[in-house]
Amino acid sequence: MAVVEQNRLSPDAANNITVDSPLNIGTDSGAANAYNVTVTPAITVLRTGLLVNFIAVNANLGASTLEVCNLSAKALSHVDGKELIRDAIPAGHFCIAMYDGTKWLLLNPAKTGATAGANMAFLQTQY
Repeated sequence: MAVVEQNRLSPDAANNITVDSPLNIGTDSGAANAYNVTVTPAITVLRTGLLVNFIAVNANLGASTLEVCNLSAKALSHVDGKELIRDAIPAGHFCIAMYDGTKWLLLNPAKTGATAGANMAFLQTQY
């Protein structure tokens, strides 16, 4: 419930958020660099602060996108806005992504390179 309240989301059908399922755990069926995730109940609108979790089928090779429930694919980046580096998402990685209103931010990259400090700073200000 804290995630819902912190992100000013209402636990109702319009936002596709429920108290029982605030983390939107989905299934990836995409390709390397193009992740396609489906969650149940389906998300019909991307809202700032929306969290989506999934296990990546493929590793990323560089810049990537995330498409959720057949809505428009959006860039998937590090929390500092930089493109994902190679192997930020290894195959089988449990990914936590948050929509910032324009792109998806990968909150738990396996490999961060120079962005490690930015990821930690972002998480410390959010939680």
